[in-house]
Amino acid sequence: MLKNIMIIASLVVAIASPLSVQAASEKQLANFKQYDSNNDNVLSMEEFSVKNAKGKTLSGDKVKKKQKLFKAIDANSDKQISLDEYSSYWQKMKEKQTKKKK
Repeated sequence: MLKNIMIIASLVVAIASPLSVQAASEKQLANFKQYDSNNDNVLSMEEFSVKNAKGKTLSGDKVKKKQKLFKAIDANSDKQISLDEYSSYWQKMKEKQTKKKK
């Protein structure tokens, strides 16, 4: 049953924004979906800032740090993070890490 739900959710995301799904790595997509508690394919500040990628509830300073990160990822400042924004942000961070190692 859960597998069927995941397949349907993946199809909904693919239909809603096929380029986003293709651009995001599997890990990024899984993390994004972990945060997206209402399955609307965007992350609100509340969804993103109260849990970590493993689903553990955060509090205090960790929530404040996540709120700051939310604002950095929300490239168009619409108070939502799309899969494109999420994927793009983490790709840029990965590229920065790669450049630092050289």
